Amino acid sequence: MTSRPRLDFSEYLPYLINRVGWLLVVDFGQNTLARHHLSIAMWRVLAVLANDDGQRQIDVAARTSIDVSTLSRVVTRLVKMGLVTRTRSATSSREVVVRLTPKGAAVLARVIPHAIALERTAMAGVPAKDLGVVRRSLRRMYRNLAASAGINARSPPCARPRLRPLLHAVGDHASELGADAVDRHFFAAAIITPPRALAPSLRASPAGLTRGSIVLGKTFSRTGWIAGSSPAMTN
Repeated sequence: MTSRPRLDFSEYLPYLINRVGWLLVVDFGQNTLARHHLSIAMWRVLAVLANDDGQRQIDVAARTSIDVSTLSRVVTRLVKMGLVTRTRSATSSREVVVRLTPKGAAVLARVIPHAIALERTAMAGVPAKDLGVVRRSLRRMYRNLAASAGINARSPPCARPRLRPLLHAVGDHASELGADAVDRHFFAAAIITPPRALAPSLRASPAGLTRGSIVLGKTFSRTGWIAGSSPAMTN
C-alpha cells in the first residue's frame, strides 16, 4: 500500500508567510488605503517616491516589484488622481520620470503613519536581532524563487508568457493585483477570502466578484478563493 504524502501545514513556510501577508494587506487596504481610493500597487509607487522623488518609471518598477506594463497603468491612474506627474526625461526622450505632486505628498503624510503603526503591531514582541534575520531571510528567499522562476530579481519584473495564463482578471484592478502578486510570488497557500474583504481593494462590489471569475489561477466562488495549482504561486 502506497503511503500518502504528508505535510505539516502549520509549519509550512509559504503558508506562514501568506497568513501574515494577507492580514497586513486586508488591514491596510480596508482601514487606510480605501479611504484614499488607493490600491496596494498605488501605495507602493507613492511610498517609493516618498524616499526618492523624481524616478524613472523603469526604476520604480524594479523597486516596487510591479511588472512594467502593470506599472504603466498604475501610474496613469495616479496621474489622473493628481497624485503624481509623468514627464519625459531631460536626458532621454525614451524615458519617463515619475514625481509626487503636492497632493500626493499630502496623501502620503496621512497614510505613512498608519503603515508604520501596522508594521509595529506585527513586530510586537519580536527582538530586533530576530527581525534582522527575518528581513535577510525573506530577501534571500525572494532571490531563490526569482531565480527558479526565471526572474531577474534586480530588474523590473515583467509578465512572461508562461505566467500570463494566470492573469485572468476581473477588470483593471484585478489585473493589477494579479501581475503584481505573481511577480512577488504571492498567494500559494490555500486561503479563503470572502468577497466583501477583497472588494474594497479592487474597487468592485462583492456581487461583481462572485461571477465565476478566475484570477491568478484561483477560482472565485461565492465562498471566496479556492487556491489553484501553479508553481509560480509560492506565497
